[in-house]
Amino acid sequence: DVSDAVDSAIAKGDERGGAAQQMSLPPPERGNLEALGRALGEAMVNTMLRDKVAYEVVAKGYVPALLDLFRQCEDLDDTEALHMLYLSFRNLFLLGSNQILELLFDDKYVFDVFGALEYDPDFYKPNDEARTTVHRHRQFLKQTVAFKEVIAINNPV
Repeated sequence: DVSDAVDSAIAKGDERGGAAQQMSLPPPERGNLEALGRALGEAMVNTMLRDKVAYEVVAKGYVPALLDLFRQCEDLDDTEALHMLYLSFRNLFLLGSNQILELLFDDKYVFDVFGALEYDPDFYKPNDEARTTVHRHRQFLKQTVAFKEVIAINNPV
């Protein structure tokens, strides 16, 4: 179990982990978005920390909570929060955890995940009220892409 291995390494003071292993993610709340994005970014540089953070993201239900927060911020047109959510979701992808990727691509979450990825701060122009500079991933997926099952995959589990 990843969690047990990480906790064991922390308890032993594993030199690969150090004090950074003690880091815990802040709760997925609007006021913590900047700290959360920073913590997810820091987790990518340390393998042990990456595993611990990935476990925490899945175990504590961060993906659904962040997606609820995304929908709220989008309804409020809170651009600053949407940019921070973009960074958090980008970092969740970059963690490379299979469990997180399965959640992000789950049918009930995938369109909101791609919605969060529409708010890349590098492409944002402050006076663009029509959002012409925003990548419209959801629109593309719903209107342009034709999903086809090439090979039927039956999972007996």
